[in-house]
Amino acid sequence: MDDIRLRAYAKINLFLEIIGKRRDGYHNLETVFQSVDLHDLLVIRPTHRRPEQNYIQCDHPTVPTDVNNLAWKAATLLQTHYPQINGIEIRIQKRIPVAAGLGGGSANAAAVLLGLNHLYDLRLSDDDLRRFGSQLGADVPFFFMGGTVLGEGIGNQLTPLNPLPEVEVVLANSGVHISTPWVYQQLKLPLTVKNRDVRIVSRFIEHGKLQNLGANMFNRLETPVFANYPELERLKQVLVRGCAYGALMSGSGATLFALAADKSQAQQLASSLQCESALCTRTTSAGLEVA
Repeated sequence: MDDIRLRAYAKINLFLEIIGKRRDGYHNLETVFQSVDLHDLLVIRPTHRRPEQNYIQCDHPTVPTDVNNLAWKAATLLQTHYPQINGIEIRIQKRIPVAAGLGGGSANAAAVLLGLNHLYDLRLSDDDLRRFGSQLGADVPFFFMGGTVLGEGIGNQLTPLNPLPEVEVVLANSGVHISTPWVYQQLKLPLTVKNRDVRIVSRFIEHGKLQNLGANMFNRLETPVFANYPELERLKQVLVRGCAYGALMSGSGATLFALAADKSQAQQLASSLQCESALCTRTTSAGLEVA
């Protein structure tokens, strides 16, 4: 096999509650991941160069093409364990907004692990791939599962849920780049407020009750983000008024999403938004696919 092409799908978080801070500095959380059809396209090609001579090309100017790219780190991780993997070329066609809470970097890293598994016939199981992925980032294991998934622990303890009925999604990005570590540094966990219960949202998903799901979507990280970027809270209010099933910030931001009743409503809402980027997509069951 000369190369492999993969689609790496974005994710949104239908629910995100922070349970508490861990001794290692990470936070325990409960979240519901949902794959959406927006995706990056990766082409991975083996070379005859040495492993330390990996090469990344990306059509997005702000994406690093060196050791700071999570896809590079994914390649290096497998090269460390499997010396038969030479230097590789990775070409990324970027469609998922960068630093936007949609998991683009994590999805790309997962795609590299999956691609090298195919190219070099490493015979790694999904569990093996998830274990490697967890060494790269808390979100990475999710992309080997995709669809609608409950995440616990730091987000890497995964339980599949019944698939959400296909629903149109509007993604609104104002162009603000938000650092995930910064968001968690700003987070002040209330001592007197009871945690939201992810099981409520899970039940509505299980029964396909989109109206109830929309009314109960929740993201604890909205509090510090909206306090520092009030324009994002105003954008969310616009989305709520224009969609059928509610709106929420995805992950640590800054992308907001809205669940629409149909394609027409999604397109009408997206065209009315005054922000840097407004995209129409839909939910999907895949996290990664060989193209």
